[in-house]
Amino acid sequence: MTNIITTDPQRFSDADYRNDPTSNDDISSNYEQEHEKRESRFEVLLLSLGLMINFVQESDQVKDSVLKSPLSSDIKKIFEKLISREVFPDNSLTYDQEPANHALGYLALLLAHLIIPSRSGNATIVREETRKWVERLLDDFVGIHRVVQSQSQEEGERKHVEGMAGEVENVLLLLRAQGMRREEVC
Repeated sequence: MTNIITTDPQRFSDADYRNDPTSNDDISSNYEQEHEKRESRFEVLLLSLGLMINFVQESDQVKDSVLKSPLSSDIKKIFEKLISREVFPDNSLTYDQEPANHALGYLALLLAHLIIPSRSGNATIVREETRKWVERLLDDFVGIHRVVQSQSQEEGERKHVEGMAGEVENVLLLLRAQGMRREEVC
């Protein structure tokens, strides 16, 4: 699962895979197969990110294990590589790439959990620019979920989205509070 998240940054743009298939049926068939393969890889990435978030959120022991392992710095490195815009098509990340932003939002949430110190005081240290990107992406993530919530017709779905947005907002508040404490010390 950790290899899925950290070894191939291209996975974060798999949902945005676009090609111009010609009218040739063989090329179109190959395009569809390639598209399905990339879409499947992207779904596995989202599931892996979701599981890692749940693990570090729900278990102090798992969070400390991740923080003490190379995985913590691997997660930070992949995030920094993605925000440096080396991975996305045309070397850009725009808001119309919603699926990629969704994956990047999950990665930002995972990194935020690692930046916030565990009960034993362990934490991933990041540059201020990285922290700002995490905060920005989490703000966007909450905003997207609030829009979905307002457009949802089903009460059960609205409550689920509200719960998720609320959880991300709480992480964002903890992250910002931790950042302010750090600034006061400096």
